[in-house]
Amino acid sequence: MEVNNLGFVAIVLFVGFPTAFLFIPYAKKNA
Repeated sequence: MEVNNLGFVAIVLFVGFPTAFLFIPYAKKNA
């Protein structure tokens, strides 16, 4: 359980941060 949870968090961070950095300028451009 613990390893799977850490892996899930790592995937969320690894995917979420680049997505956020790409989405923020896109949102500002449209704002």
